[in-house]
Amino acid sequence: MVDVGSRYGVDRRQFLTAIGIAIFLAPRAGEAQQTMRIPRIGFVAPSAGPTPFGEPFFLGLSEGGYIEGRTIIIDRRYMGGREEQYDRVMAEFEQQRMDAIFAMGPPAALAAKRVVKRVPVVFAAVGDPVGIGLVQSLARPGGNITGVSFDVTPEIAAKRLEILKEAAPNLARVVALWSSTDPVGLSLLRQLEAAAQQLHVTVMAYDVRKPEDLDSVFEAALKERPNGILVIGGPVNVIHQKRIIAFAEAHRFPSISISRNYAVDGGLMSYGPSFADQWRLGAAYVARILKGTKPSELPIVQPSQLELVINLRAGKALGLTIPQSLILRANDIIQ
Repeated sequence: MVDVGSRYGVDRRQFLTAIGIAIFLAPRAGEAQQTMRIPRIGFVAPSAGPTPFGEPFFLGLSEGGYIEGRTIIIDRRYMGGREEQYDRVMAEFEQQRMDAIFAMGPPAALAAKRVVKRVPVVFAAVGDPVGIGLVQSLARPGGNITGVSFDVTPEIAAKRLEILKEAAPNLARVVALWSSTDPVGLSLLRQLEAAAQQLHVTVMAYDVRKPEDLDSVFEAALKERPNGILVIGGPVNVIHQKRIIAFAEAHRFPSISISRNYAVDGGLMSYGPSFADQWRLGAAYVARILKGTKPSELPIVQPSQLELVINLRAGKALGLTIPQSLILRANDIIQ
């Protein structure tokens, strides 16, 4: 028998010791490879494709130590108004055993609640998550779902109408764009209608569920002879806000929406929580979950403030003089 150790100039005792160490370490080497596995997250957004809102999400991930393509893999699904597909997408992510799912907006969050039982879920931009049955409480969400809520007060829709009336005192008939796909949409509409009576404003509500609805809504609204537009909420109304801005500009309607980008893109005003914060804070929760924190241990994040953004250039085009009292309350002014 050939002495392998002697053949290669190695002491037999040293050789056997080295073999023993290699056998002992073999499982641990496999464990090391396993710990190096790149986590995968499912990303579900209501838009038809990437939007500027995605940038804060990746910032939040990087702040948590995760860089796409290097330390994390993201499987994106852009829904583009296809409400009937949310459950199927969530079921696929559940079957694929994603490490976490990020659900943007109420339809995605509620689909995750219905379908996903094992994978941790983080939602963002969802109003009243307790009231709609998404979580047990803000402090202790329970189960596998947590995230970032949107509105901080139930009177926010009424407040938007007050601000619009202050900017345009002649406001008398306002088109209110809402969505029945938003579980809090109807309650916000009712708050708006109650406030409208006190402000002597007539509200004409239009339910926008799909992008295709906007053309027919605009056509019907013009027959009501409105002189203002208020966006209550809804995924389509936020994603396709440039179409709403163009409609308002064409007919010289003062308008207000929920997203800062509405004013940035040329609308008169916006009032609401920061969408950028919603995405960034949601990403921070995803990072914490990937590091081992359970969703049930992460309380629902509530917005710390509401932003009022005024586009003075749009106001000038409408022939409006924005009151100084309103300008002083604004968080940002676009000249």
